[in-house]
Amino acid sequence: MLVKLPPGGNRENALQALQEAYSRASEARRSNENSALRPQQRHSIYLQWVDSAVYLLRHHISAADLNDLVLTKRYWTLQSMVWGSLPSDRMRDLVLTELEERELGLGLAVQRLGSRSNAGYVRASSWCPIPASSSSMTTSLKTSTSPASFTSERSPFTWWCPWS
Repeated sequence: MLVKLPPGGNRENALQALQEAYSRASEARRSNENSALRPQQRHSIYLQWVDSAVYLLRHHISAADLNDLVLTKRYWTLQSMVWGSLPSDRMRDLVLTELEERELGLGLAVQRLGSRSNAGYVRASSWCPIPASSSSMTTSLKTSTSPASFTSERSPFTWWCPWS
């Protein structure tokens, strides 16, 4: 995803905000993988992440990009849900799927913005958009000329990996 900055936006500040939002999405996803959490807790962790991501990103990226990266249709559905309206395993799947997709979207946005601002790509040793510690994902990196992909139990993604 190619992120558009608002008029007068600073690319480095936007990159830092996107990296922080990505980091917090990863943390929220890992927290939601805890099987001892009640549905209300999962829901709350997700909504708190959305609030913090909106706060971090609102002045650094366009409103359309904020909607694409954070305020998705699934967010509005989850936000309007009353606790207890879904079985706990369904709430877990819904929240984890959304967090995984937001994590991927933010990671790709950081990668693209980083590559534009540095006239090169972000190196894997300094930052990598692949969730490194997800038990539900398998990661496979290929050479710099072929796509890398990772899949979760719920959805496959493919993106271009510029580093080897």
